[in-house]
This record gives sequence, C-alpha cells and structure tokens, in this order.
Amino acid sequence: MRRFVLAAVVMACTFAVAYSDVVNVRIVAVDGKQITWQKTGKKGVVDDVKNKSTVTKDAVVEKAGKKGDPATPVEGGIKGLADLVKDAGEKGVGATITTSEDGGKGDVTKILVKGKGKGGK
Repeated sequence: MRRFVLAAVVMACTFAVAYSDVVNVRIVAVDGKQITWQKTGKKGVVDDVKNKSTVTKDAVVEKAGKKGDPATPVEGGIKGLADLVKDAGEKGVGATITTSEDGGKGDVTKILVKGKGKGGK
C-alpha cells in the first residue's frame, strides 16, 4: 500500500511540473491582479503581442539578487510590482513568470523581477 501511495504522490508532482511553464517576459502594465506582458528572448522582445494574465492571490513576487545572492520578496507583492513597472516607464521591467499551464497560458503563480527596473529611463 505504501508503494502505491508513494507512486501516486510522485505522479501528481510530475504532472504539476509538466503543466506549468516558465517564460521570460517584459511586464509593461499591472492592473489589479492582471499583468500585461510581452515574451522576450536573448535579443529583446520576441513579438509585439501583449498578453494578459491573472496573478493568483498566493503568487510569489520576488526581485532577483546579484549573482550568488538569493531573490528577495517585493515589498507589497503585486502592488509593489505595479510601482516598479510604473517607475520603469513604457518599456516595463524584465521578469521571469511561472504560469499554471504550458505555453505561458493560465494564471501566474510566480514572478521573478530581473535587473534594476529602469526600462524606460
């Protein structure tokens, strides 16, 4: 019986990881619990399509530290992120988002803000 329970737990974890997606983005707007973002690559914005996603109420919002330093929580969570995006201007802030579904679809469960957040200045 223990083997069955252990196998079920492993399968559940595998499916949870398989159906989430990590995407490099530029967040250009925050409106309440919705973020507007563009997918980015090594040479900047990949496409001009602006996607909207809902941020879950228990989403983790962090700011990346310097190399070797751990990420720190953004003060105020999604409201703090809105302030960073507003201060950055029209280009927004670079981030990595984790979504609940593959392909950047679904709700956002984690946001890791990169850089200094001075995209538009």
